[in-house]
Amino acid sequence: MENLSYDFKKLNPREKRLAKEHLSVDDLCQSNEGLSYQVIRREGQSSNAPPEVYRIMYDVKSIIGINDSSFPIYDTHHEIEITLPKEYPVKSPKCKVISDIWHPNIKSEGQYKGRICSNTKEFGKLYNLDLLILRIGRILEYKNYHAINVTPYPEDEKVAKWVRDFAEPNQIVKKGVGLIEGKEEFYPATPPNIEEKAPAKLTKIKIKPSSNNKKPNSIRAEDIDQKPNLKISIKRKK
Repeated sequence: MENLSYDFKKLNPREKRLAKEHLSVDDLCQSNEGLSYQVIRREGQSSNAPPEVYRIMYDVKSIIGINDSSFPIYDTHHEIEITLPKEYPVKSPKCKVISDIWHPNIKSEGQYKGRICSNTKEFGKLYNLDLLILRIGRILEYKNYHAINVTPYPEDEKVAKWVRDFAEPNQIVKKGVGLIEGKEEFYPATPPNIEEKAPAKLTKIKIKPSSNNKKPNSIRAEDIDQKPNLKISIKRKK
């Protein structure tokens, strides 16, 4: 891949800052597995102008919804759009998830679906865009979330209530740790399409207990269709 470069002597102050951000994003995505990006819009008409809108693709495991039993539905590909406003870095970047997501700090539905509460006020002033991308990755992996209904308050209270009342008690997620291993039996959400045959005529059968009074062996649902563990995270390339 051709190395990305800019002639900073030909750039105005805003373009210089955007070019610096582009270099940091490009380096981050080239050196980390599970991260990639696309340039959606540039500053100005020139093809050499630095970007002001990015699409960041994360290949990490996260929750995109819940099923009828409240267990999580997982996916491993997520897309985020990050916009650097005209007033950047005085004003913080605008971040939005454009794929489905289920997280207490991201709107899961409605007019503001995808809006991320990532506490980005100081980004741009003190930190580069690459650190914001890493922070959003931790949010997607549930290593960083706020589900308690106190200041600064969850972005999506419905999801936050699910985290408090179901996910944490059932050890599906844990703050600071992320998604708990061993819950992959609920992945994926869509069951295999099995063609059902017409049932045969039923006959009553009386089953006598065995002489040794032992109960017949039972088969658990998770034994029938056990899924392999999926351990996906952003890793530094060697």
